[in-house]
Amino acid sequence: MQYKSGAIFKSYIFTKKIKSNKMNVIGNKYHIDIDEEANWKLEMGDTEIFFDPEFRLHENTIQFGHVLAAPRKYEQNTQQFGELAQVGAKVYFHHHVHDKDNKVNASEVSDSKDFYMAEPLSLYCQVIDGDIHMLNDFVLVEPIEEDESNYKTSSGIMTKARPDMVPNFGIVRHVPKHASAYNLKPGDKIFFTDNSNYELNIEDKDYYCMQLHRDIPYVIEEDGTVRTIGRWGIVEPLDEGEDYEKNNLGLYVKRKYKVQKHKGRVHILSDHRDWEVSVGEDVIFDRKSMFATDIDGKTFYCVDILRDIILSYCV
Repeated sequence: MQYKSGAIFKSYIFTKKIKSNKMNVIGNKYHIDIDEEANWKLEMGDTEIFFDPEFRLHENTIQFGHVLAAPRKYEQNTQQFGELAQVGAKVYFHHHVHDKDNKVNASEVSDSKDFYMAEPLSLYCQVIDGDIHMLNDFVLVEPIEEDESNYKTSSGIMTKARPDMVPNFGIVRHVPKHASAYNLKPGDKIFFTDNSNYELNIEDKDYYCMQLHRDIPYVIEEDGTVRTIGRWGIVEPLDEGEDYEKNNLGLYVKRKYKVQKHKGRVHILSDHRDWEVSVGEDVIFDRKSMFATDIDGKTFYCVDILRDIILSYCV
């Protein structure tokens, strides 16, 4: 067989032709059918217009398609990967999947249609019979809207501004199967870490898509109490005034290094396991990956108990 391009050669590496001119997956990637024509076609009366997706591709990317083929021998880690997406299911995925470098021109080497390759961890959920089933470790969170505010345009017309979203808080709507091990369920109000509000429209509804074990430190119960989940704990800082140091001129300036060890007091621990520290214990913790949060008007830090707490000490 003579190959005409690198794209065709790529398709030979990741797929092989089997009976009935179908393509069978080799390796750990999905084959995803993305209907670009349906998404990039605009109808104006009797005229059909197709816009160029290369213009601002990040904004025009398509984040859903259908599974043509799934990995057959993927070694799964139950907590991280869970079940694989089903062949034929509608799936939503990371915007990087719809990139021309992932496209395989399979129609040039077989009767199969062209498709895009996707890593298992880039798939967020699948839709089966209208129901959303989360994949991997992903959670869909509904943003909490601030009160809508009115404002006046230059022509004097009163209109409503787009509501702002309450930062770092949301309502859980869809969870993976292993969420029960974290005691996390749909309807829970959560605090999530900075930059976890990846916006995604799924079945005509806007969500934040985030990872359960990495991005959700705690749940806010109906009575207002806080419950941390997984390996997260909450520490009260004891040395907030020590972010400055004296330079050689005798002036106090911000520390040169962001990675600092600080004193704190354990405020809340999850009941996920027996920890080597306890509530009320004074500790030294690493601040390079902590996240500030406000609880009852006071600042605390969310830390990974196993990773960020370095030692405990007596005062």
